[in-house]
Amino acid sequence: MPRTVEEILAHADELAARFEEHEPRPENELDVDAITALRAAARQQYTRLVA
Repeated sequence: MPRTVEEILAHADELAARFEEHEPRPENELDVDAITALRAAARQQYTRLVA
């Protein structure tokens, strides 16, 4: 569905306001080591499938 420039700019303003008002919470933070391990496991599994 096509949008007007005004609609796109209004949505961009909404997103900017949400970004500026966002307060990070510790319970939403990700464990970098866990994410790294998951990524390595997924890469290893993918490598096994395509080899």
